[in-house]
Amino acid sequence: MTQRHTWFRTIVASLAAFAAGTGMALAADDSKAFNIDYWTVIKSSPTLWVLIIISFIMIAFFIERLWTFNSFKGDAEAMMRGVITSLEGSDVTGAVDGTRKQDVPIGRVLRHVLEAWPLTKAGLQDKVEVARIREKSYMEKRMAFFATMSTTGPFIGLFGTVLGIVAAFHTLAQTGAGGKEKLMAGISEALVATAAGILVGVLSAMMFNFFTVRQKHILAEIDVYARELIVLLVERGLGKGSKK
Repeated sequence: MTQRHTWFRTIVASLAAFAAGTGMALAADDSKAFNIDYWTVIKSSPTLWVLIIISFIMIAFFIERLWTFNSFKGDAEAMMRGVITSLEGSDVTGAVDGTRKQDVPIGRVLRHVLEAWPLTKAGLQDKVEVARIREKSYMEKRMAFFATMSTTGPFIGLFGTVLGIVAAFHTLAQTGAGGKEKLMAGISEALVATAAGILVGVLSAMMFNFFTVRQKHILAEIDVYARELIVLLVERGLGKGSKK
């Protein structure tokens, strides 16, 4: 048993030494073989310029959307408590004024409902739905761009790679002998477009998911507080008859 372990350890050690030596040799070769001048690649690839422009647009949209969603931050619970307190005293005007203190989606929806009364429960629910759709539409601004780029970005990069490979083979056909190195260099440079396209797609998908999660959270808050408001209005008879 001991002798088997010794042989096994000897074989493993030999394989490890061979792998380490091979890896160092490949790393040395790779440092020479893949010495890509990225600026030259960018200048010679229209597809990369397209991806760069898309990246700048994507970053600008991300900053704009981030600023917009951050402006939605507020204390919705405190605002709702103020509205409830006002309605308990039948002060609808005070409740409306309470929703104006914070210019956030939930405040605008509640204000839209309060300004529409007196209505039946169904009418109030319709008002909530209209205001909710308006807020959702505003929050979804720019989102189509992120969704589109998350799927088409990699394909744009792949298109650039295909063009680069075609150009590399064309160069090989013209040079004939000794063109193998140029062919491999051309293909490796062409693959840069695919990498750039994948990067654009991944970043776009991350941005889309980030804002989608925040949007769902805000819409869930709207649904909860709007239903609470409608129940309060109906229970106190403020949604049936004339203003009190």
